[in-house]
Amino acid sequence: MPSLAQLLQDSMPFTAAQNDTHATLHEITGRDFRASEPDPSMPDEVPPELRPKESDENIVASNFIWQFDHDAATPGTFRNIRLWSRGMGMRYKHTATVCTRLIFDDLLVTYQDGRGEELPLTQDFVVGAWHVAGGKIDDDHTDWWRLRANADQSLLVAFVFEERDGGVFPMSREEVDALGESFMPGPEVPDFLEFLCTTNASARICIGNTRHLALVSLTTCRERPDFVGGDFMGFARLYPHVMFMSTNDLATAEVHIRFERPAKAMTHGDPEMEDTIKALVVTDANRNHTATAVVPGLDEFPLPVADNIFDYYATDPDETFRNRAPVRLNAAERAEHGERAKHHEDHLAQQRGEVTLADARFTHRRTIDACVARDGNGWESIDKEPRQGQFDNVHLAPRMKLEFVEMTGFGTSEVATPVKLQDIAMVFVCFHDCLHMHVRWGAFTTNKSARGFANGRPHAKVGAPAVPENQSVLASFSNSHTLNYRALAETVPARQWQVFCHHGAAYPIERWPTGAAATTLFLIRAAVTVSDSIALQMSRIYSQMPDTSWAAFYWRCRWTGNRGGPPVERLQSKLSRCLR
Repeated sequence: MPSLAQLLQDSMPFTAAQNDTHATLHEITGRDFRASEPDPSMPDEVPPELRPKESDENIVASNFIWQFDHDAATPGTFRNIRLWSRGMGMRYKHTATVCTRLIFDDLLVTYQDGRGEELPLTQDFVVGAWHVAGGKIDDDHTDWWRLRANADQSLLVAFVFEERDGGVFPMSREEVDALGESFMPGPEVPDFLEFLCTTNASARICIGNTRHLALVSLTTCRERPDFVGGDFMGFARLYPHVMFMSTNDLATAEVHIRFERPAKAMTHGDPEMEDTIKALVVTDANRNHTATAVVPGLDEFPLPVADNIFDYYATDPDETFRNRAPVRLNAAERAEHGERAKHHEDHLAQQRGEVTLADARFTHRRTIDACVARDGNGWESIDKEPRQGQFDNVHLAPRMKLEFVEMTGFGTSEVATPVKLQDIAMVFVCFHDCLHMHVRWGAFTTNKSARGFANGRPHAKVGAPAVPENQSVLASFSNSHTLNYRALAETVPARQWQVFCHHGAAYPIERWPTGAAATTLFLIRAAVTVSDSIALQMSRIYSQMPDTSWAAFYWRCRWTGNRGGPPVERLQSKLSRCLR
């Protein structure tokens, strides 16, 4: 029978604070918050006498780099979320805006009798707010937080809702504290008593008012190299979480989070960067499609081009899906298909413009026939893992561009042809001002950070979505730079945590400062550069494309073709079929 104070300890910010004697935790209820400016150090700027036995990577990993703003009057909104980056030539001298706003909308719950209720994330329902600076989490630290992390700036707001007299009302902090461990009764206390009125009739008496607790938090983390496999890229994670608990069993609980990136990117004078941020949604492949799949130690590292690591993608989902209506069967069609009806229609909660990033309806693996073509070959089938949605991950980033001259012919007949490539999507590595959200990773990726939920535990199963098994995730795009994240939990048990957006998101910084990381990144870029020349690939379409260009790298990940011919997309799909 935990109290509010005890329940707070389960959150990510409080867990991190408990595990670090240098972390500070302060209550800031009713006050606005502005994160102070950090003072990160580039490793080459730290004199050797001040860093005895301190490696470059330890210096980078210890730097505090995040800032954000929070106003007490709008407790569900975080503003101006930015970090001091060592990448893209910034060397910690400038901030990169990750999100202009991160908005948690009001929660929605449905009771078992079908009644719906809105739980407003407004100041009236706030019982406390806390700021945590620093903190750390070890591997398998708790059942919820099993991934190593060095926390940066975190802020948590606690909301309490009490249902009485047919409505939802706030509780004061004094009322909550007075309940002590009775605030959220344990499993030994029933929701109601049921008794017989007559021989053929029974009645229920509820015990106490229904209460809901929502811990809304933003946890930012210092840079680490383990967001993707191979430990070659430094990423700074951010976790916008809602931890929800109710005194009663619920039919559903629903969370909405809006990620707003700037409309314009910061190019820092990079001539290869376009300045408009656009969305990309991707479905990872569930097996390695190159020969490395049978090479011990390389089975997790396919040749990093689109047709090997992905099954399909959509480069402008805000335009592609804006007017897409959910596919629905009528009653007769559902009866005809029976258990397989879900394979022929969208999630019943899906709305116009939405796609799923996880779908709890699918408890078994499924095969979708003749829906993708790789490298100009025929149409082939793909397999989807249990609970896999229509897409797996979202990227909000600027596109790239590239101009060069392609020379053809010889001697006096040599011809110079200007080549201008635009709107180049970053489909792999993606460290040019890209916000990554991976709800699921491909089944050939086995590093711990890429594993999803199994039996209620995160980071436990390869290829599984990184949300609890009773959750479906839906995404839509208000515009090219805004992600609307909607998570729906079904059959929500009383007095147990329901964690939403457990996977969080990440922002890439720069190559991790080790020799091994430099070697890995060099090999990745070299493999893509020569990929047009190896067996089973077409001849290289642009022989004069600059090999050192990142825009060229991104372009080659997605395109190929015969010399003198038009570009050919490496991976093609029948998108409507893939979405099943």
